[in-house]
Parts: sequence; C-alpha cells; structure tokens
Amino acid sequence: MNAQKTLPAASILAIIAVRSDAVKDIPEELKTPEFYREAVRRNGFVFRRLPEEWQTPELALEAVRETSRVFGYLLPEQKTPEVVLEAVRQDGMLLALVPDEMKTPEACMAAVENNPAAAKYVPHGMI
Repeated sequence: MNAQKTLPAASILAIIAVRSDAVKDIPEELKTPEFYREAVRRNGFVFRRLPEEWQTPELALEAVRETSRVFGYLLPEQKTPEVVLEAVRQDGMLLALVPDEMKTPEACMAAVENNPAAAKYVPHGMI
C-alpha cells in the first residue's frame, strides 16, 4: 500500500498563496483558525473558498487587507464598517458596491481621497 505523505504547513501555505482553490484540499489537522487566518493573509481570495462557518467578519477584514478585489465577493453581512473602510481606502471605486446605508462620511472621504472619481457614489445628502 502506498501511503501519501502530507506537505508541511509552510509548503501548503505557499501553494495557497498562488492557488486559492488549494484551501479545499488541506488536511484536517490544519483546519484551524490560525491556519485559515494565515492562508487569507497570503491570498485574500481564500476567504470565499472557506467553509461558511469560518467566514467571519474578522477574516473578511483580513481578506480585504490582502486584496480589496475580494470585497465584491463578500456577502452583505460580511461588509462591516471596518471592512468597507479598508476596501475603499485601497480602491475608492469600491464605494459603488457599498449600500448607501453603510456609506459613512469617513468611508466616503477615504474613497474620494483614493480616487476622486468615486465622488459619484457619495450619497447626495452627505455632500
């Protein structure tokens, strides 16, 4: 019988850094909050491939810190004020994906400072 050896955690994280889909194949013993956090820090798109119970607002923030592009894949309940602010600081045009009720003066200002063209997504009553 040919027993398969598991790669070390560091090697698995290196693979995940370039292939977010690899997270679905990690061994059970690595499915921990610490491992998932590190995986998301290396590749923000890992977040959307995590089991639902691991998709916390805290990990959503880590994912957006790694790449604001993941913001568009987040569920509404994962778009906390902190996540919104981080996303628009990196890419002001993401303000277009923020529901008006979540557009704070701070988030709108950060978005416009990042990209003046984001001003078209600032609610009229906030100007």
